[in-house]
Amino acid sequence: MKHYNTLTMLTGFMAAAPDIARVVMTSGVKRGFRTQFELLGNFLADGNLFKLGKAEGRAAGEAWDLITGQRAMLMGDIGDMFGVANKIERGMGQLAHLNFMYVNMMSRWTEFAKSLASVTIGSRILQDSVKWSKGTLGDKWKTSLASAGIDEGVAKRIAVQFEKYGEKTKHNYMANTARWDDDIAKDAFQAALNKDINVTIVTPGLGDTPKFMSTEWGSTLTQFKKFAMAATQRMLMRGLQERDLDFLFGSI
Repeated sequence: MKHYNTLTMLTGFMAAAPDIARVVMTSGVKRGFRTQFELLGNFLADGNLFKLGKAEGRAAGEAWDLITGQRAMLMGDIGDMFGVANKIERGMGQLAHLNFMYVNMMSRWTEFAKSLASVTIGSRILQDSVKWSKGTLGDKWKTSLASAGIDEGVAKRIAVQFEKYGEKTKHNYMANTARWDDDIAKDAFQAALNKDINVTIVTPGLGDTPKFMSTEWGSTLTQFKKFAMAATQRMLMRGLQERDLDFLFGSI
């Protein structure tokens, strides 16, 4: 039933178009536009920034949706349906996966959007870590790093690794974490990147919904509601608590 509902009721990537505005809401208007415009300009040339950003996102465990279909399955509330009892259910599952990839394009859109977000978010984390190590970072962005698990000591370690192995373009910072030799800094950066990508490109998690919605009957009765609840927690409530113009501008 859940696979059938997913095939017939979900509209696809058009419903996720607001993902683009989320980059501005979470990383700032000026920084969001500058990094994304540079990225898109480079995308029309050799696309190297996009490739590097996608590689960093994948190293952090994101932007694998063409393979896993993770976000699309979570939006359809079929992410926990691992046991397939018969050929009909297996066939419906395969059709749903093909639908997400080739028909409504949700998996392709999500991988693309998370790759774009990875560039700006990674640049923000690196830039703010460098500023914090120099004592010039504002309280707002200190709070943002702290909420992602990065304190002043870790920020200094990330800044050192970036100075040794990273690359800077006009507006973007590329980490090149594959070359980092400080595992603490690398793990902290990738964990922060993973968390902020999932907050920016809203991806539902178990902590966003009541427990009964993860049961078989509960998830069937409340199908398609997890994403709305996750968006309320990760976007609306978070934005109202931050109380800044970045959230307001992105909302408009």
